[in-house]
Amino acid sequence: MRLASIAGISVAEIKYIKTLGKDVLLVERFDRLHHESAWYRRPVVSGLTVLNLDENWAREASYLALIAQIKKNGVNFQFDSIE
Repeated sequence: MRLASIAGISVAEIKYIKTLGKDVLLVERFDRLHHESAWYRRPVVSGLTVLNLDENWAREASYLALIAQIKKNGVNFQFDSIE
C-alpha cells in the first residue's frame, strides 16, 4: 500500500499496530464517508460487476475490458481511468 501511494495510486490509509502480542494491519474503509457527526456509505461496485461476470469467470476479466466499460458507462472517465 505504501509503495502504491508513492507511485501516485490512491490507496486506503494503513496503520500497523501490535495488540495481544499479535501484529495487526488496520486499513481505513474506502466505502464510508464521515460528514459532520454521521457516517455515510459510498456506492461501490466491483470490476466483475462492471463487466457483468460471475466470480467463476474472473479469469476472463481484463483491465482493457474494464476501462472500456468505464469509458462507456462511467460518469467521469478522465478521473476514473487514471488508476
